[in-house]
Amino acid sequence: MVRIHFSFPSRTSFLPGIEALYRQFMSDFAAESGLCPDEIFLAVVEGVVNAVKHGNGEDPEKNVDVELLLTEEALHITIKDLGKGFCPETLADPTHPDNITLPGGRGIFLMKRLMDSVEYHFSPGQTVLEMKIACRGGCHGMEGDRGAW
Repeated sequence: MVRIHFSFPSRTSFLPGIEALYRQFMSDFAAESGLCPDEIFLAVVEGVVNAVKHGNGEDPEKNVDVELLLTEEALHITIKDLGKGFCPETLADPTHPDNITLPGGRGIFLMKRLMDSVEYHFSPGQTVLEMKIACRGGCHGMEGDRGAW
């Protein structure tokens, strides 16, 4: 089991540093896991950007915490912000014809398609996103019935 945790102010300008940490972690510890780093990083970025923008309102006084935990079975990703939360069930389906041309609303959809599980937990003053993907034999893309909307 390998774990890395980092915390940063709510600014998207930190994304290149987060990517560097993530890629080093995956290179050092997950090379034999069969995980596809690019697909997983897309899910991480979507979660982090949501935490920065929607959760913390891009307030640099509020931090976003990210944890990557790699076990023999899976990669677990936890992203925490200080937001009030939201109701995931009320999000519009971005694949519906009325929503195709809208500029946003695809982040959670992508996370659900790329990861095996995506769960939100809400408590007063905190939103926690937990994602998990099993270690397996390579990249899977957005094919198949993973994380149906």
